[in-house]
Amino acid sequence: MFRSIIVNSYLIHFRFKISQILYKKTLKRKQQLFIESVMKSYYEALIKKNLLTKDGNRGQVSRKGKNLNRLINAFLQEKEREDKQSFFLDVATNWVEGRAKIPHVVSLTSFVLFLLQWSSIFVLGNVSGILAIIYLINFLFLPIIGIFSAIFGLGWKKHLLLLGNIGNIVLIFMVFY
Repeated sequence: MFRSIIVNSYLIHFRFKISQILYKKTLKRKQQLFIESVMKSYYEALIKKNLLTKDGNRGQVSRKGKNLNRLINAFLQEKEREDKQSFFLDVATNWVEGRAKIPHVVSLTSFVLFLLQWSSIFVLGNVSGILAIIYLINFLFLPIIGIFSAIFGLGWKKHLLLLGNIGNIVLIFMVFY
C-alpha cells in the first residue's frame, strides 16, 4: 500500500517534470539525456515487474492506477519505433500529452467561479450568516488557486489567466479595503 503511494507520487512528479521540459521550445542535450534515462529506467522496471514483455507487449501482471497505465500505454503505442534512437523521447512525449491543458482549465474554472459568485451577490442582495463566510473564503481562495495554477500553464493563455486572477485579487482589495 505505502509502496504503491510512493511509486505513484514518483510517476506524478516525473510526468510533471518531463512535461515542463518537453513543452519548452528548445530541448538541451542534458535535458534530453535526463528524459531518456528516466524513461529507460521505467522501461526496465516495467519489464522486471512483468507489466511489459521484452518484445513490447503487455505483460502478464496488470496494475490499477491511472498514471502507471498511461505510462504502459505510451510504451505500447510507441513499440513499433523501439529500434529508433529517439524511442524514449517519443514515449515521454506520448506520456505527457494533454498535461498542459490541466492548469489552464483549473485557472479558468476558478476565474469563472469567482465572477459567478461576484455576480450572485448582486442578484441575492444581502448575504449573511454561513453563506457570507463561505463567500468570503471563496473570494480569498479562488483567485489564489487560479494564480498558482496559471503559473504552471504555457503560452499566452498563462499570461491572460494570470492577469484575470490578479485582477480578481485587486477587485477584492478595492472592495474590502
